Amino acid sequence: MTLGYFLVDSQVGELNNDHVTTLVLLPLAVAAVGIACSILGTFFVKAKSEHDIHSALFRGLGIASVAVIACVYGLVSFVFEVPELVIATTADGPVTLTGMKLFGAVVARH
Repeated sequence: MTLGYFLVDSQVGELNNDHVTTLVLLPLAVAAVGIACSILGTFFVKAKSEHDIHSALFRGLGIASVAVIACVYGLVSFVFEVPELVIATTADGPVTLTGMKLFGAVVARH
């Protein structure tokens, strides 16, 4: 995370302290939310018989994934103010980093 900050800072220029805090704390918050939602998902893994184990595990995984997606949306939309940063320039124009692009990256991973 710190190396990512220095990479973005070297390409973008001056960032204020609020942006630095966001860039450092947002990945930690996403990881913490993921752990909490995984623990939440374990409470929904209940199999009635030995043949229902796969569906019970899949139900817990689905609930944890939906909870992570909802919580990360809340993080990037309401909790953290993610700055719009230009992280690269291509032939098509600048490539920007926004909160919704970070949210899309998390959803694509799940």
